[in-house]
Parts: sequence; structure tokens; C-alpha cells
Amino acid sequence: MELLNEGSPAWKKGRRIHYTSAPKEVRDAYNSQFTKDMLDFFNARAKEVVSRGIMAFIMLGTPEEVPYSQVPLGVSLDILGFSLMDMAKEGIIKESDVDSFNLPIYTATPQEMTELVNTNRCFNIERMELTASRSKIKGSINAQAWMMHLRAGLEGIISKHFGTEITTFDAEKTYPYRILGSCSKCRQHSHEITGDYFHGL
Repeated sequence: MELLNEGSPAWKKGRRIHYTSAPKEVRDAYNSQFTKDMLDFFNARAKEVVSRGIMAFIMLGTPEEVPYSQVPLGVSLDILGFSLMDMAKEGIIKESDVDSFNLPIYTATPQEMTELVNTNRCFNIERMELTASRSKIKGSINAQAWMMHLRAGLEGIISKHFGTEITTFDAEKTYPYRILGSCSKCRQHSHEITGDYFHGL
């Protein structure tokens, strides 16, 4: 609820649609909700798993001490925020809708997950591994393929908040091409993505 209250320190106005590059208060609000959700998840699974049983699950994660704005998904969400603001300026969507849009994604660090498991006390960690996805990919990543992959995962959430008409925009021009040259920050993020991850451009 903090993220939806305009008077809250966690209220974010403008291009930020996530805690990437946002003030500490925004990240804290995301962390608080994630903690609650994960503890509820562990409690529910504890009632289902047989005694001495093993549960395995895969989730997004972030290395310790690495700002989320420097990981590929974080950079991508920053650019998506710029793109949505461009659409608001063109009258395609409302700026107030961008302000109130919060992507429900939180990527915990291994330390955070360890603390949650220890707090819950229903499970023990037998093994935890943080995989570097880039190390599993051979060759360059195609920018359009990455864009469509991201869109496939987020389109339902975006259309529910902004309306189905937003899904009709030309994705190739909107992400990431639309933000190229629009401002210095956009150019910086575009370089990070095209230079480090999107050699297919």
C-alpha cells in the first residue's frame, strides 16, 4: 500500500516502474512485501511437504553487493520506464497511470533468502546456487529477441494496468529504439544494454 500512497516516501513519480534506480524507501517497500509473501509461501508449503521431504524451486536472484540497476533485467526495466513515459508524453497513456504502475518483481540476494528461511524455521537449506545466466549463453544476444521475451512476460501486467490498447504499439520502435537519443540517462542505459548484452543490434 505504501507504493500506492502519494504521501508516502515510497511513492515514485515519473519513469520508475520498479525499485530499479529508485530511492531506498521504494526498495524497502518492495522488500517488505516480498518478505511477507515468501513467509506465507513457506508456511503453505510446509503443510504440504511430507516429513523430511525436499522442496526445490527456481526464482530470480541478484548477486550480493550488486546494484539492481546494473543487472540486465534492472537496466531493461529502467528503459521500459523511459519508454512508457515517452508514450505518456505522446498522449497514448496517462502519466498518472505511469506514476501508479509498480511491477511486482523482486529479486532477492542469497543472503536475503537465507535469512527468510531461517526466520520461517520450517525448512533448512541443503543447497543454494546463483546462476549467471550470461554464462549459459553462447554467442550474442539478439536485441529484438530479448525485447519480445520481456514483453511476453510483462504484457499481461502492463495491459491490465494501462488498458489493452497499449499492446498495439510498435514494440520494435518503443523498446529499446524509442529512447535512443532522448536524454543522456537513456543513452547511458542504451549503451549498457546494446554494448554488454544486445550485440545483435
